[in-house]
Amino acid sequence: MNNFKTLSQLILFQSLKFNNPRALNFKQNDSWQSFSNQEFLQKSFYFACALKEFGLQKNQTFANISYQNPIWLIVDFGVILAGGVSVPMFRDVSIDNLFYQFQESDIDFVFVDDEEKLLVLQEKNLRKIISYNLKNSGDISFEEAILLGEKASQKYDINEFINSVTPNDLVTIIYTSGSTGKPKGVELTHNNLVSQIKATQLCFPLDKNSDKVLSFLPLAHIFERMVMMFYLTQGVEIYFVDDVKKLGDYLKETRPTLMTVVPRMLEKVFAKISQGVEDSGFIKKFLAKKSLNRALNKSLFKHQKPSLIDKIFDFLVYKKFRQALGGNMKMIICGGAALSQDLERFYKNIGINLYCGYGLTETSPVLAVNYKNNYKLGTVGKAFPFVELKIADDKELLARGENIMRGYHKQPQKTAESFVDGWFKTGDLAQIDNDGFVKIIGRKKELFKTATGKYVSPVPIEQKLLQELGFLIGAIIIAEGRKFVSALLFPDFEVLKKFKMKLNFNGDNISFLQSDILQKFVEKAVDKLNSSLNHSEQIRKFAIITQEISIENSEITPSMKLKRGFLEEKYKKIIDDFYL
Repeated sequence: MNNFKTLSQLILFQSLKFNNPRALNFKQNDSWQSFSNQEFLQKSFYFACALKEFGLQKNQTFANISYQNPIWLIVDFGVILAGGVSVPMFRDVSIDNLFYQFQESDIDFVFVDDEEKLLVLQEKNLRKIISYNLKNSGDISFEEAILLGEKASQKYDINEFINSVTPNDLVTIIYTSGSTGKPKGVELTHNNLVSQIKATQLCFPLDKNSDKVLSFLPLAHIFERMVMMFYLTQGVEIYFVDDVKKLGDYLKETRPTLMTVVPRMLEKVFAKISQGVEDSGFIKKFLAKKSLNRALNKSLFKHQKPSLIDKIFDFLVYKKFRQALGGNMKMIICGGAALSQDLERFYKNIGINLYCGYGLTETSPVLAVNYKNNYKLGTVGKAFPFVELKIADDKELLARGENIMRGYHKQPQKTAESFVDGWFKTGDLAQIDNDGFVKIIGRKKELFKTATGKYVSPVPIEQKLLQELGFLIGAIIIAEGRKFVSALLFPDFEVLKKFKMKLNFNGDNISFLQSDILQKFVEKAVDKLNSSLNHSEQIRKFAIITQEISIENSEITPSMKLKRGFLEEKYKKIIDDFYL
């Protein structure tokens, strides 16, 4: 087989084409463990056999609630080989959303590696709970399931498994993050995902002998899951991060050439670099600040030759900045949300090939992306191969192609409302320039109109707040129907310790968030931001929220998007007080 039309064929394809003993790598007890391409296929097949022994029938749903690593992939592809429908769920999904997704997608079988989730699920009378690395093993542990599958494998033929599915069969249901209401189950077929994998091959060909991937994003997210399938078709070494807090250490240890990220990660790296500059000695600080400002502000021109000052900065400073990303990074692909143009310019100017793209769960996910020789700053690139894009009369971006979802699970009305004349309605306002590059203007439902009749696009302002302030996990702009613009600021409690040191504050977190010293720091940053905004967009009032927001409390999605409506309602009194 030299090609594949289904994900079932893909797993056989990768085992026949590549023979890499370190195809999939993860840490166990602080030492690296590896699976070869062939071991990956074998264990996935054994898991599929075990599922058949448990009674899993074709098109039955199977939930995967676990941390991203090769075991996650073995479970996922085992379900696919067995003809089931894989339903990945974020490991830190709230209990309410967990139960909602289980009920709506009729889950009978589940894989889990979290003790708390296991105890909750054991009360649900499910057909089979398979656990991994837990004291309480549920019905059966992953290792026991693999052994059972190995013993039963003589009864099954992997080729029969592979040939029993077609490209148009449902392969997965992925729940949207639910930032604007209840999560919706997106139904994707084999063909939806295969079309994306083959398009990615055209834009981002990799070298199996030299490229090395570091993966830290949740595989429950369609972006990381699709590119992971692409990596498997390229034969590259893949290294999984077992704790996102150790990402910096893993970058230095593995020195990857490629990584997919969301903007939040790039914002955190930039904040860390900026803090390092502030903590430097006088001469180093002077030089680093000059180089940092040049990287943020220098215009990007195609084929522009670096000046002498650029070469000096690169040798003395930018090289060290790149070390924060491992020092060997050829390419970073950014998706999942919008990245500010300033940060995109910064990473490009320090010598990182950063390519921003755009897509949705409903589109498997990529609709547009920048890539080598097809790049324009401030855009999300050109239409992805096999994807068609156009702008509707009301400026909404419409899409069609083999990657577009089959529909929302059990929601025919919402499915119908998402299409117009065969085109999928993205819900985003956009422009397409004469060269075919797409620029996202904002969410159709998130273009606010103030009481004075002026329009405000919140996302760029929120991005600027995160960049200027450095201690936030998110910000929400308030403007719809209001006399002026205000903001709610949500701290990232993980970075407060360093931030308190920066401002020479010795008290606890709550005292710091309520302190005059932080208030004045924020006021200064907001004034600076306002100087670059139109008068109608300027932030007149703000509040620093002292409560930590969490996924468990349904305040932020697992993909780190703030639930705007929920938080506006929760902090309604604070907002109303702005306008007294």
